[in-house]
Amino acid sequence: MLQSISLTASPAGNNAIQYTATGYYNQAPKTMTPLPAFWGIYWPLGAQSGPTITQDGLAQCIAEAPGTYQIEVLAPADPSIPISQLLTAKKFVVAYTQITCP
Repeated sequence: MLQSISLTASPAGNNAIQYTATGYYNQAPKTMTPLPAFWGIYWPLGAQSGPTITQDGLAQCIAEAPGTYQIEVLAPADPSIPISQLLTAKKFVVAYTQITCP
């Protein structure tokens, strides 16, 4: 079962950051990088625009929306459950990070 997720970030150029999720399990495989996961980004209430993030973890800032935003990553605790069935998983693991856009 998936126990935790760690996130790393690396510059990807053009106001973009590539995030990578690593999953830590309590049995083999002990880790998985990149971890198949669902990626989301939160804009402030009422915001008309903001950065985007792909399902590969590539976050892109836009000039019209400077600020700090929260990124959320979710993966099923059971590695046999595909990401497409995340909402029906009985248990999932969540990790958070932030992106600061200029």
